[in-house]
Amino acid sequence: MLQELLRNYRKLIPMALLVTLVVLAGTTTFLFGTGVHEAIRQQFAAFGAAMLPHVIHMLIAGIVLNIAWLLHAPLGKALDKIFETMGATPRARNLSTKIIKAGFWALVIFIVLNFTAAEFLSKLAISFGTIGVALTFVLQGVAQDAVCGLLVQFTRKVNEGDEIELDKVKGKVVSVGYLSTIVSVPEGTDHVPNREIWSKTVRVLKPKKSPIILPSGFERNPKA
Repeated sequence: MLQELLRNYRKLIPMALLVTLVVLAGTTTFLFGTGVHEAIRQQFAAFGAAMLPHVIHMLIAGIVLNIAWLLHAPLGKALDKIFETMGATPRARNLSTKIIKAGFWALVIFIVLNFTAAEFLSKLAISFGTIGVALTFVLQGVAQDAVCGLLVQFTRKVNEGDEIELDKVKGKVVSVGYLSTIVSVPEGTDHVPNREIWSKTVRVLKPKKSPIILPSGFERNPKA
C-alpha cells in the first residue's frame, strides 16, 4: 500500500518542480533574470485581473446556495402549516409542497447561473422556451386536469366516500387523484377528469336515513 502511494506521488514530482520554478521566477530574481521575472509577473497580473470577476461571481453563487439551503427546511415547515390551515388533503399538501420546493430551487439555480454562466443561461432559456411552447399544445388537457385536481383537493369540493351525481355519472367517490377522480358506479368504475369535477356542478347526495323499527309494545313516551 505504501509503495503504491509512493509510486503515485513520484508521478507528481515533475509537475511540482515546474510549478515551483514558475512561482520562483514570478516572485524573485534568484534563479532567473529580471526580464523573465517581469514577463511572468505580468502574466500572473493579467491572469488575476481576468479571473477576479469570475471569482467574485463564484463567491456570490456560493453565498446564494448556502442561504437557499438554510431556508429550505423552514420553507417546508411553513408550507405544511399553511396547507393544514387551508384544509387541503394530504395528497394536495404533498404535491403542492414538492412543486413549490422545485420552483424555489429552480429560482436559486437561475440566480446562480446568472452570475456564473450568463451566456449559457440565455441559450438554455431559449431552448426551454421552445420546449415549453410545444408541451403547452401537447399537454394542454393534462395540465388543466392537474391544476383542477389541486383545486378540488384544496377546496374539498368532493371527498373520498361522497355519493355524487355529475351529468350521467352517479356513484361513490373512491379516490381523488391528480388527473382524474375515480367514481364507483353499479357497472364498475368511472374515471372523471378533474376539469369536469371543478368546472361543472357536482351534486353531493346525502345518505338516506334507514328507518328504525321499534319492537311491538314499545311506547315512545311511557306514562310515569
